[in-house]
Amino acid sequence: MICPKGSALGLSICSTCRNWRLAAVPTLNLGVGTNGRAEGNLLEEERTMVTFTFGSWHFIYRVGAIVLREGHVLLTRNLPENYWFTPGGRVEIGESAHAAIDREIKEDLGVAGRIDRLLWSSENFFRMGEISHHEIALYFLVTLPDDAHPDLSAKFHCEESGIRFEFAWHRVDALGGIRLVPGFLIDALSNLPDAPQHVVHVDDSMRREPVRFPRNV
Repeated sequence: MICPKGSALGLSICSTCRNWRLAAVPTLNLGVGTNGRAEGNLLEEERTMVTFTFGSWHFIYRVGAIVLREGHVLLTRNLPENYWFTPGGRVEIGESAHAAIDREIKEDLGVAGRIDRLLWSSENFFRMGEISHHEIALYFLVTLPDDAHPDLSAKFHCEESGIRFEFAWHRVDALGGIRLVPGFLIDALSNLPDAPQHVVHVDDSMRREPVRFPRNV
């Protein structure tokens, strides 16, 4: 049930009626600049992402694109962080995962990719600072047009909501030399499954101290 009272950033429990309440975040109207980077302006419309915070836990529903080319995989990071992850982002309320990955590829890379198939569904548990994260993610194999970001040695950038993202191609056989999250992808990308697989990954950051999972509400 959705709480009729107000809104907050993310999804939270209303202290009055104990029902979930949704928050809205601004929509980016993204086009492609002459340099191939995604550029955007904030519109008055709003879109609601499937994410919420409860106590010390943060929940995320995400889609990720596995983009491969000549033994390389395309990864991104938000500067100046040192960890890499797949292009993609959070799913919106009422949006299918297929539509979400299609939208994210256009926003992140400025091109339309071909969504080939689902590779993995993932439950990912990790901690950043004092916040524990519970992420549900779907990873799709995506093929870009041949002329889209063809230089495997080049880095490129885009900016969204004031955050600057760097994209780079990484050799699949050298992923152990970078910090790639979630960590199961380091080995999994060398051996793509023939059929979708489900993965439960608990990051080392969750193993350093006992984790108290929240009670059901």
